[in-house]
Amino acid sequence: MKQGRRDPLATAGAGHSNRAATERAGLSAPRPAAYARGMRLRTLAVLGLATLLGGCFAGPHQLRRTVDDLDHATYVNSPWFDAALWIVPVFPICYAGAFVGDFLITDAYAFWLHDAWDGAGTGFEHAPVQATDGRMQSLTMDRSGWTRVDR
Repeated sequence: MKQGRRDPLATAGAGHSNRAATERAGLSAPRPAAYARGMRLRTLAVLGLATLLGGCFAGPHQLRRTVDDLDHATYVNSPWFDAALWIVPVFPICYAGAFVGDFLITDAYAFWLHDAWDGAGTGFEHAPVQATDGRMQSLTMDRSGWTRVDR
């Protein structure tokens, strides 16, 4: 474009009230009512999607907790082998895959088909692991301590 000439497209939608440039560019002036209606629809769609997907984030997390049980059992039996599975990244890949599976299938199924309607959540029973060198408790338990090992 030659110097000194203004591009009508550059000024048409940039907040200027140059109606002639807007018409020459083939653009129509925004209509406040249509814009507001579109924004309301977008907002409702985003809120609806967030509500629908919220059930996918909440749930018993069956696949992730199963991988956690496997990680726990491996660590109790061989801390070095467990560390190797974290470094190689076997466990990180398993956790990522379990998160996707839980998000798309397991948690959504448990939340929308069972838990949302009766107001009670589905629990997850962890696999029992025999402690060989002591144990730590969950920090949500009474009388548990940070880094405290019971032998």
